Amino acid sequence: MLAILALIGTGFSLYQKGKAQALAEARTAHLEELNKFYREQAIRFATSLEEHGKRAQADAKQIAQLKDRITSLDEYAESIEDRECLAGPDVERLRNLWDGAPN
Repeated sequence: MLAILALIGTGFSLYQKGKAQALAEARTAHLEELNKFYREQAIRFATSLEEHGKRAQADAKQIAQLKDRITSLDEYAESIEDRECLAGPDVERLRNLWDGAPN
């Protein structure tokens, strides 16, 4: 009878060890999947951050150009504000300033 109980106890012990090992392996596999996922997300984030930085630099450059155009337009408008009517060259200069053409 004692041998049967020892055999049952050993079988149950082996079952528990196998169950614990399977659970540990499943957790390890899950953690590896999570690790892979988070690494991919970090790469995507870094790439999008770099692209955003490039777009921000391009936007800043364009804003600076627009500010320069506005300043040129303001300065020229102030220089001709006493006139009641614009001559052909005045209109052409305003169009060039508006279009961003050189003075």
